[in-house]
Amino acid sequence: MDLEAAAVDVMSDLDDGDGAERAAVVSAVVDEHGADPEAVESAIQEALMGGKCYEPAEGRLKAI
Repeated sequence: MDLEAAAVDVMSDLDDGDGAERAAVVSAVVDEHGADPEAVESAIQEALMGGKCYEPAEGRLKAI
């Protein structure tokens, strides 16, 4: 399973216009895929570093 892609997809789904809450993204990926929260956090960091998402505000994520 590609946790990075799953996290970016969830970001898009949960985005209310101001980005998705980071905790909600982690929780949703854990619930949907049974992933470890630390692994999801790592996948989010990889997506941030890879230019697949950004942080428009503290604690919020937005897919690109």
